[in-house]
Amino acid sequence: MNYRYLLALLLSNTLGVLAQTTISTMPTTIPNNGSSVVTFEINANQPIFLTGMTNIFSAALGTTGPVEIWYRLGGVLPTGQTTPSITAANGWVLGYSTTATSAGNTTAATIPFGSMMIALPASQPIGICINATGTLSTRYMSWTAGTQSAFTDGSVTINTMPNGFGGTLSSFIASRAFCGSITYIPQAACVGAPTAGTTVASATAVCPLQNFSLSLSGATAAGGLAYQWQSASSSTGPWTNIAGATTGLASVSQTVDTWYRCEVTCTPSSTTTASSPVQVTTLPNLAAGTYTIGSGGTYPTFNAAFAAASCGVAGPVVFQVISSSPTFTEQLVINEIPGMSATNTITVKGNFNTLSFAATDANLRHTLHLNGADHLRFEDLTTEAVGAASGWAVRMSNNANNNTFKRCIIRTSETLTLSTFAAFTLTQSPTAATGTQSGTASNLLIDSCQIVGGYYGLCLNGNGITMGLRPSNNTVRNSSISNFYFYGIYAYGQDDLVIEYNDINRLTRSAVSTCYGVYNYGRNPGMKLVGNRIHDLGGASGTAAFTGYLI
Repeated sequence: MNYRYLLALLLSNTLGVLAQTTISTMPTTIPNNGSSVVTFEINANQPIFLTGMTNIFSAALGTTGPVEIWYRLGGVLPTGQTTPSITAANGWVLGYSTTATSAGNTTAATIPFGSMMIALPASQPIGICINATGTLSTRYMSWTAGTQSAFTDGSVTINTMPNGFGGTLSSFIASRAFCGSITYIPQAACVGAPTAGTTVASATAVCPLQNFSLSLSGATAAGGLAYQWQSASSSTGPWTNIAGATTGLASVSQTVDTWYRCEVTCTPSSTTTASSPVQVTTLPNLAAGTYTIGSGGTYPTFNAAFAAASCGVAGPVVFQVISSSPTFTEQLVINEIPGMSATNTITVKGNFNTLSFAATDANLRHTLHLNGADHLRFEDLTTEAVGAASGWAVRMSNNANNNTFKRCIIRTSETLTLSTFAAFTLTQSPTAATGTQSGTASNLLIDSCQIVGGYYGLCLNGNGITMGLRPSNNTVRNSSISNFYFYGIYAYGQDDLVIEYNDINRLTRSAVSTCYGVYNYGRNPGMKLVGNRIHDLGGASGTAAFTGYLI
């Protein structure tokens, strides 16, 4: 993905004329929690330039690390969303990337802007996301009702709620309040003919009806500007106004190849110029049929194959992995694919090949992640997580429903004893293999598979309290769950879960501990345990002292 600044300007002349103003949420917001990101909104009654920010970081005093400032015209949440998705496709713009130094976990640290400014329009909410994934991490406040959430100087307002989120870019937590400040200057009024600059699209090739953003590079930055985005079937027009696209950033979608430009008007001088146009092409669906993965095949890698299917399928698709291929060293995320159904499925025939990844980022510890992907079938494929500090071979989240694993080997470490390892987990969290995890996966079938290693072997998470949020109709049968450290099968908050005819053991594990063969936690109405064999929990030596709970 290509990230572009909406605007980056030198401050040297401007700051001498226009006084900077700082608005802080502290000391009202007190940092008592933290993770990687925090969101909030800015509202201004005049166009402004954002010239600086502070934020509290979790890292020790003096620690340095990368920080990103993202922003979105229209607020943190697009219409219909309940949690953020910080992507260009959702209208977010990476305004600035820099390196900051922590002032300790209770003191706001400067996020150095240097000579950079971010232009923000008036009279609409602007979503802000501070991303400190890496060495710094972000501190924020777990907000409670009644706590002040609006901070203003009468011209510009910071709103920490209702759209304040913390957590990570892939797993947000609501009611988290920004602890820090913003600094701004007002924009001076435009004069004469404005420079419209060049049209920039966040993606130059998109799926049908996929949202993407349009912005301007090299355009005049000033007050008194009006914008009107336009589209056409050719670079020379005729041009048609896009309804509602009247700010410096537009979020659009299309079904055919389209050209875009923006008319920029300086209202005081009543002069208008148009930006240089850009074309965005529309990608096709993947045709039904059989394709091969591997050297010399249709697609060289798993990622390339699923990228080809990312815009949808026109019928049943089979990805045949070329036999005896070298290990595919990849981290694969499969998002929801348009057009998938009980008929239009994707089957991966692994032919006993291996997909392997050694995670180094604790927030991205998976090898294979089904992130809302439905109607997939994996056969005869080994998927392994071989990281030194954490590893999940398979993760499923965001209602990844109606998927099947048949005769697969799914494994992670059989020697390490850290709780950061799980062979297979249904979880919304990028870091928690267990717990309350609403909307993970339903109608999952794990059949005749080998699930090997991990602190947790297989984690089937849902919601133990709220019935309507529980995954349902998941089945694990004719499989082995072996050489786990603590939990063989961890089941929580599932409806009609079936665990039948499985073999659960630690037969060849060297280091053993207290363990649970099947750990049934919370409410699991309709659960069936049929014909499972739980044995040899004492490990390879057979003489180690341990406490074992079969069920």
